[in-house]
Amino acid sequence: MRALLSILFLFTNCFAAGGAELANSNRGKQVLQEQGCLGCHTFQARLRSDAPGTLAKRRLSATRLAGAIWGHAPTIWNALERRNSFSALSTDEAYDLVAWFMAAGYFEQHGSVRTGEILFDGEGCIKCHAVTGKRGNGADSAGPPLAKWNTVTDPVPFFKAIWGHAPVMRAAMDRKQMNWPSISAQEMSDILAYAGAVAGRPKEPELILGDPDKGKAIFGMRECVSCHNGKIFAGTEPRDHTLTELSATLWDHAPMMMNFPPSLNDKEISDLLAFLWKSGYFEMPGNAAHGKEFFEAKRCAACHQTSKEKAPFAGKGRFDAAKMIAALWSHSPQVMEQARGKGIVWPRFDAVEMADLIAYINQGNASGWQTEPR
Repeated sequence: MRALLSILFLFTNCFAAGGAELANSNRGKQVLQEQGCLGCHTFQARLRSDAPGTLAKRRLSATRLAGAIWGHAPTIWNALERRNSFSALSTDEAYDLVAWFMAAGYFEQHGSVRTGEILFDGEGCIKCHAVTGKRGNGADSAGPPLAKWNTVTDPVPFFKAIWGHAPVMRAAMDRKQMNWPSISAQEMSDILAYAGAVAGRPKEPELILGDPDKGKAIFGMRECVSCHNGKIFAGTEPRDHTLTELSATLWDHAPMMMNFPPSLNDKEISDLLAFLWKSGYFEMPGNAAHGKEFFEAKRCAACHQTSKEKAPFAGKGRFDAAKMIAALWSHSPQVMEQARGKGIVWPRFDAVEMADLIAYINQGNASGWQTEPR
C-alpha cells in the first residue's frame, strides 16, 4: 500500500531539472516490488472489468485515490510498523508509480470487447482496417489491420498514430465519401478493448512522460494556439480526464483542424503529455471555499497554522492530489499518535472533498503562503 501513498506525486508541478524524464511506468513496476506493496496487494498490469479486488470495482481518479489512502492511513501504518519497514519514497519514484497505474488502466473506464467489435464494424473502421490482415475481412484498403494494433498497449505510440495518420485517414474517408465518425471516451475504450483482444498484448503497457517544458513549447505551435488561445481542451464540466478520453478528443478534433500540425515523434508526444499533466488536465478542479470548511471541520488547523509566519505548506510548490499523498506519507505513525493525544479523529475525504481541500491550499499559496519550487 505504501506505493499507493505516492501514486499521485505524478500530478505535481515538481519536475526534475535539465529536461529529465518525468515518469516511467517500467521503473514504477520496480518501485512496487521494492516498496513491498505486493505483500498486501495484488495489482494487474492491465485492469479488466471482471478483475477481483476493490481497486477494480470502480474507476479510480487522482483525488479519489488520495482520499481513499488518507482514510486508509491507520491500517497502513499498523502494517508497516508490524513489518518494521517504514521508509520514505522519493518524488521521482512516486512519479514512476503513477505512470505504472495510469498505463495499467486503473484510472480508465472499462471497455467491452463485444461492444468494441460492433462499433468497429458499425462506424466503418472495417472499411479501411481488416481484422486479421487477410484478404476478405471486409477492408478494401491498405490500412493497418487490427491484429497489428499493438500500439494500443502504450499511450504514446497510440497518440502518435492518431496524430500522424489523421490527414491520411481524412483523405481516405473523403475518397470513400464517408463522414468522420465521432467517438466518445467510452466508445474509444470499447474499441481499444476489442483491438487488444484481437492483437494480443505481448508486453505490459508502458507510459513514459517526458519534459513538460518542452511539451509546453510544442503546444505553443501556431497551429494549436491560433484556436485554443493557450487553453487546454477545456470541457463543458469540471472533471479529471483520462488518457483514453484524450485519445477520443484528439480523434474527434481532427476534422476541425484546417491545417494539421506537423507530425510529432514519440519523444515529442511524451513531452506534450507531461505538459498536459503539469497543467492539471488529468485532475479534478475543486472549490476553495468548501475546502476551507473541510480544513477547519476536520481539525487540520489544530496542527497546521495558515498564517504567513507559519506557512504550513512552505517549500511544497503547487499542491494537487499527489502532494496530498506526499503530505500523508510525512504523517508518520508518531504524528498520528500526537493527533490522537489532541483528540483528533483521523480525517477522511472523498474525491470531491479532496479536490476542494487542494483548491483551498493553492488559494492560500497564491495569496501569500510562502512556497518555493522543488
